[in-house]
Amino acid sequence: MKNADLLKQAMKCLNLTGVALADQVTALREDGKRTAPETISRWLNGANPVDPCLMGWVTERVRAKAREINKPQLTFPQNKGVVIAVTNMKGGVGKTTVAENLAAISKLSFGLNTSFHYAATLENRKYASRSIESMKRLLISCPDLEPEDILAYTPAPNEVAIIDVCGGLVRDSLDVDGKNFIPVENGFLNRFRPDIYVVPANFGSFFDMNSTMGLINSGALKSRLQVLHRPQSMSIGFHSVASKSGLDVNSDIVCPFFIPTSPFNGAHIPVDFMSDWQDKIQEHYHHQLFTHIVELLGFTLLNVDELMDEVKTMNLEGLLDIVTG
Repeated sequence: MKNADLLKQAMKCLNLTGVALADQVTALREDGKRTAPETISRWLNGANPVDPCLMGWVTERVRAKAREINKPQLTFPQNKGVVIAVTNMKGGVGKTTVAENLAAISKLSFGLNTSFHYAATLENRKYASRSIESMKRLLISCPDLEPEDILAYTPAPNEVAIIDVCGGLVRDSLDVDGKNFIPVENGFLNRFRPDIYVVPANFGSFFDMNSTMGLINSGALKSRLQVLHRPQSMSIGFHSVASKSGLDVNSDIVCPFFIPTSPFNGAHIPVDFMSDWQDKIQEHYHHQLFTHIVELLGFTLLNVDELMDEVKTMNLEGLLDIVTG
């Protein structure tokens, strides 16, 4: 099937008008230019080839709808909880957003006993209030713990503890030796042992990657690691930037998929325990990330049939067949 026909079907499936799609494409563009509804029309009538980045984005939105057909359940190893830490040295990479979304997925999608912790220096703890209130509205436990208490925290059996490790605490855990970072012996990171670290960064940004690789190469993260590409716009040039910074995007420490920044500035998670997600596509992305993390840690997903396994890699035409019946 031609991309123009697939795009037309996908827009119908997603209840998107040409004007609405043009607005969303505009928000996703890295050059700041506007995509006119007439451009969408030319894509739909076959006058111009459909932008491949747009087709990838639309495919993921339809995949999110297909996934809703069957929601999996998670089984923990006996008498075990899990600690997932989200961190980076640089601000603005989406660290807190990823942590909040993972906690919401754990609680709302899987119904798990979930706690959210903000590991921060005293001067930075004041910035946690918005996150804490958002988590509490989702009935997620938010113990008020100092970094030393978080180091000693052991999750209860079947508990998922999400730790948002602030950049200030990371920087306090490192000394600078020329261009290299050296772990401080009694620093937080040198003593912290989560089950896994998630390190979000925009692989297409030299600023993000230099900071991220400095942290990784320091050896301060002493647990399993997944570096997450979180681009702020549609771009295919991130491979060269990541490579120049010393990151092999095909290595085991790199998450095998990316989570693009939402084109809308609002929150993703529901406003309370009984509400719907404010951004369904971000729910899908973070559900995929959470599932990936717990599978890496050896946990078992139940009630996932063959169809849902196929959905993970299915093309747009196949996904539309599932969603439209």
